[in-house]
Amino acid sequence: MTTPGTETLKIFTLTCASPDLAKRLPRVLSLSNTVFNADHTSKYASLRLWETRLSAPAARIVYFAPVLTPDHPVAFLFAHPRIHTQPLSNGVSESLHIWLAGVLPEYRRTGALARMVSALCSDGDPTHTGVRFLTVCTTPAVFPDMWTWLKRRGWQHERDLGDGKVLMSLKQEVASNHLAACPPMH
Repeated sequence: MTTPGTETLKIFTLTCASPDLAKRLPRVLSLSNTVFNADHTSKYASLRLWETRLSAPAARIVYFAPVLTPDHPVAFLFAHPRIHTQPLSNGVSESLHIWLAGVLPEYRRTGALARMVSALCSDGDPTHTGVRFLTVCTTPAVFPDMWTWLKRRGWQHERDLGDGKVLMSLKQEVASNHLAACPPMH
């Protein structure tokens, strides 16, 4: 992917086993704080919470950064396994949940978020086949562009969570001969 400027961007993935986690995780957290103007006392700004969530099986951060400077992210998506006490409308109670996602303003509308969602289900393991479910929570009144983006891409409204927040889901179908799919939730 080429940016609005001249640099080429690449997708990178972080898991709890990434050898460069200690260097890159704070950079992605800093990007999140910039995108959302996060208060440094907010749970969303807590490196400890990010480390805890990333330690879960199948948790991962997918991010875009310049090829030559991968520790300078411009877009990110943080997902972790989630068990829903109230099953989704299709009866499924497990999903890969997108906890946070953000893109710097100058990189929005470049396809970065769509490519990161796609990469989320591309771990390269041919044994992961079948149907997996992604979920995300959003507040349409606060993030109207995100609401529109999700609806246009087939995300389904699952339920209202209060205070204007909603849970959305997306069924990710993966053909049996496809080389990439969402990882198992166990």
